[in-house]
Amino acid sequence: MTKIKGLLVALGAILLMNGCTLGLGQAGIKPDVTPLAASIKLSGPVVVTVYDERAVSWLGDPGAVGGHIDISDTLGEGVKQAIEATLEDAGMTPDNSSEAPQFQVYIDTLNYSIPAGEFLSYIDLTANIRVNVRTDEGTYQNIYSARERRSLKSVPEKEDSLVMVNEILTMAINRAFEDRKLIDYIGGL
Repeated sequence: MTKIKGLLVALGAILLMNGCTLGLGQAGIKPDVTPLAASIKLSGPVVVTVYDERAVSWLGDPGAVGGHIDISDTLGEGVKQAIEATLEDAGMTPDNSSEAPQFQVYIDTLNYSIPAGEFLSYIDLTANIRVNVRTDEGTYQNIYSARERRSLKSVPEKEDSLVMVNEILTMAINRAFEDRKLIDYIGGL
Protein backbone atom coordinates (compact mmCIF):
# COMPACT_ATOMS: atom_id res chain seq x y z
CA MET A 1 0.00 0.00 0.00
CA THR A 2 2.85 2.40 0.85
CA LYS A 3 4.48 1.58 -2.46
CA ILE A 4 1.27 2.49 -4.33
CA LYS A 5 0.97 5.79 -2.42
CA GLY A 6 4.58 6.56 -3.30
CA LEU A 7 3.91 5.85 -6.97
CA LEU A 8 0.77 8.01 -6.90
CA VAL A 9 2.66 10.89 -5.29
CA ALA A 10 5.45 10.53 -7.89
CA LEU A 11 2.89 10.41 -10.71
CA GLY A 12 1.14 13.48 -9.32
CA ALA A 13 4.44 15.35 -9.13
CA ILE A 14 5.27 14.41 -12.72
CA LEU A 15 1.86 15.57 -13.94
CA LEU A 16 2.17 18.80 -11.97
CA MET A 17 5.61 19.49 -13.43
CA ASN A 18 4.38 18.73 -16.94
CA GLY A 19 1.44 21.05 -16.37
CA CYS A 20 3.84 23.83 -15.45
CA THR A 21 6.09 23.03 -18.39
CA LEU A 22 3.19 23.11 -20.83
CA GLY A 23 1.51 26.09 -19.19
CA LEU A 24 0.91 29.55 -20.59
CA GLY A 25 4.52 30.66 -20.43
CA GLN A 26 5.62 27.82 -22.71
CA ALA A 27 2.64 27.79 -25.09
CA GLY A 28 3.34 31.20 -26.55
CA ILE A 29 2.76 32.59 -29.99
CA LYS A 30 2.98 30.18 -32.92
CA PRO A 31 1.05 31.44 -35.96
CA ASP A 32 -0.01 28.72 -38.39
CA VAL A 33 0.64 30.51 -41.69
CA THR A 34 -0.85 29.05 -44.86
CA PRO A 35 1.87 27.96 -47.31
CA LEU A 36 2.16 29.91 -50.55
CA ALA A 37 0.58 28.39 -53.63
CA ALA A 38 2.66 25.67 -55.27
CA SER A 39 2.85 27.80 -58.42
CA ILE A 40 4.79 30.52 -56.54
CA LYS A 41 8.50 29.81 -56.74
CA LEU A 42 10.90 32.09 -54.91
CA SER A 43 14.65 31.82 -54.53
CA GLY A 44 17.61 33.44 -52.86
CA PRO A 45 18.50 34.44 -49.33
CA VAL A 46 16.26 36.53 -47.11
CA VAL A 47 16.64 37.97 -43.61
CA VAL A 48 13.43 37.99 -41.56
CA THR A 49 13.25 40.42 -38.65
CA VAL A 50 10.23 41.01 -36.42
CA TYR A 51 9.71 44.14 -34.33
CA ASP A 52 7.14 44.32 -31.54
CA GLU A 53 5.89 47.91 -31.80
CA ARG A 54 2.91 47.50 -29.48
CA ALA A 55 2.43 50.06 -26.71
CA VAL A 56 2.31 47.35 -24.01
CA SER A 57 3.75 43.84 -23.82
CA TRP A 58 0.55 42.12 -22.74
CA LEU A 59 -2.87 41.43 -24.20
CA GLY A 60 -6.14 42.14 -22.47
CA ASP A 61 -6.72 44.35 -19.47
CA PRO A 62 -5.03 43.38 -16.20
CA GLY A 63 -8.02 44.59 -14.17
CA ALA A 64 -10.80 43.34 -16.42
CA VAL A 65 -12.67 40.08 -16.90
CA GLY A 66 -10.24 37.49 -18.23
CA GLY A 67 -7.18 39.37 -16.99
CA HIS A 68 -4.17 39.77 -19.24
CA ILE A 69 -1.71 37.58 -21.11
CA ASP A 70 1.98 38.47 -21.37
CA ILE A 71 3.33 37.24 -24.72
CA SER A 72 6.40 39.46 -25.02
CA ASP A 73 8.81 36.51 -24.67
CA THR A 74 7.38 34.49 -27.57
CA LEU A 75 5.76 37.00 -29.95
CA GLY A 76 8.75 38.04 -32.07
CA GLU A 77 10.35 34.62 -32.33
CA GLY A 78 7.05 32.86 -33.02
CA VAL A 79 6.17 35.23 -35.88
CA LYS A 80 9.72 35.07 -37.27
CA GLN A 81 9.71 31.26 -37.33
CA ALA A 82 6.31 31.17 -39.09
CA ILE A 83 7.38 33.66 -41.77
CA GLU A 84 10.76 32.01 -42.34
CA ALA A 85 9.08 28.62 -42.73
CA THR A 86 6.62 30.03 -45.28
CA LEU A 87 9.38 31.70 -47.32
CA GLU A 88 11.60 28.62 -47.07
CA ASP A 89 8.76 26.38 -48.31
CA ALA A 90 8.49 28.68 -51.34
CA GLY A 91 12.21 28.31 -52.10
CA MET A 92 13.97 31.10 -50.19
CA THR A 93 16.79 30.55 -47.71
CA PRO A 94 16.69 32.27 -44.32
CA ASP A 95 19.96 34.14 -43.85
CA ASN A 96 21.66 36.54 -41.43
CA SER A 97 23.71 38.50 -43.96
CA SER A 98 23.31 42.25 -43.97
CA GLU A 99 23.58 42.07 -47.78
CA ALA A 100 20.57 39.76 -48.22
CA PRO A 101 17.12 41.25 -48.84
CA GLN A 102 15.38 42.22 -45.60
CA PHE A 103 11.82 41.04 -44.83
CA GLN A 104 10.81 43.17 -41.85
CA VAL A 105 7.58 42.70 -39.92
CA TYR A 106 6.36 45.34 -37.47
CA ILE A 107 3.61 44.21 -35.13
CA ASP A 108 1.82 47.49 -34.52
CA THR A 109 -1.34 46.21 -32.87
CA LEU A 110 -2.37 42.96 -31.30
CA ASN A 111 -5.49 43.37 -29.18
CA TYR A 112 -7.52 40.92 -27.18
CA SER A 113 -10.34 42.53 -25.28
CA ILE A 114 -13.36 41.33 -23.39
CA PRO A 115 -15.80 44.20 -22.77
CA ALA A 116 -16.32 45.27 -19.19
CA GLY A 117 -19.80 44.87 -17.86
CA GLU A 118 -22.27 42.56 -16.29
CA PHE A 119 -22.79 40.21 -19.23
CA LEU A 120 -19.96 38.42 -20.97
CA SER A 121 -20.96 37.85 -24.58
CA TYR A 122 -18.03 38.45 -26.92
CA ILE A 123 -14.32 39.09 -27.36
CA ASP A 124 -12.73 41.48 -29.85
CA LEU A 125 -9.49 40.43 -31.54
CA THR A 126 -7.37 42.71 -33.72
CA ALA A 127 -3.96 42.35 -35.39
CA ASN A 128 -2.22 44.99 -37.51
CA ILE A 129 1.21 44.35 -39.02
CA ARG A 130 3.42 46.32 -41.38
CA VAL A 131 5.69 44.49 -43.77
CA ASN A 132 8.72 46.18 -45.33
CA VAL A 133 10.80 44.31 -47.88
CA ARG A 134 14.09 46.14 -48.44
CA THR A 135 16.50 45.48 -51.28
CA ASP A 136 19.22 47.45 -53.05
CA GLU A 137 16.54 48.57 -55.54
CA GLY A 138 14.15 49.97 -52.94
CA THR A 139 11.40 49.08 -50.52
CA TYR A 140 7.95 47.57 -50.76
CA GLN A 141 5.72 48.15 -47.75
CA ASN A 142 2.11 47.60 -46.84
CA ILE A 143 -0.15 47.19 -43.81
CA TYR A 144 -2.18 44.04 -43.18
CA SER A 145 -4.99 43.77 -40.67
CA ALA A 146 -7.37 41.23 -39.24
CA ARG A 147 -10.30 41.89 -36.95
CA GLU A 148 -12.82 39.51 -35.49
CA ARG A 149 -15.51 39.47 -32.84
CA ARG A 150 -16.17 36.06 -31.31
CA SER A 151 -19.11 35.04 -29.19
CA LEU A 152 -18.35 33.75 -25.72
CA LYS A 153 -20.30 31.67 -23.27
CA SER A 154 -17.77 32.04 -20.46
CA VAL A 155 -14.42 33.63 -19.74
CA PRO A 156 -11.88 31.70 -21.84
CA GLU A 157 -9.01 29.89 -20.19
CA LYS A 158 -5.59 31.38 -20.95
CA GLU A 159 -4.73 28.49 -23.27
CA ASP A 160 -7.93 29.11 -25.26
CA SER A 161 -7.13 32.82 -25.32
CA LEU A 162 -3.71 32.06 -26.81
CA VAL A 163 -5.34 29.93 -29.50
CA MET A 164 -7.56 32.89 -30.47
CA VAL A 165 -4.59 35.29 -30.46
CA ASN A 166 -2.60 32.93 -32.67
CA GLU A 167 -5.55 32.67 -35.06
CA ILE A 168 -6.01 36.44 -35.43
CA LEU A 169 -2.26 36.94 -35.90
CA THR A 170 -2.24 34.15 -38.49
CA MET A 171 -5.05 35.90 -40.38
CA ALA A 172 -3.01 39.14 -40.63
CA ILE A 173 0.16 37.32 -41.75
CA ASN A 174 -1.80 35.30 -44.31
CA ARG A 175 -3.15 38.56 -45.75
CA ALA A 176 0.43 39.71 -46.29
CA PHE A 177 1.25 36.53 -48.21
CA GLU A 178 -1.96 36.94 -50.24
CA ASP A 179 -0.75 40.37 -51.44
CA ARG A 180 0.26 39.72 -55.03
CA LYS A 181 2.39 42.89 -55.18
CA LEU A 182 4.38 41.74 -52.14
CA ILE A 183 4.90 38.28 -53.64
CA ASP A 184 5.89 39.77 -57.01
CA TYR A 185 8.37 42.09 -55.26
CA ILE A 186 9.89 39.20 -53.32
CA GLY A 187 9.99 37.14 -56.52
CA GLY A 188 11.99 39.86 -58.26
CA LEU A 189 14.78 39.67 -55.69
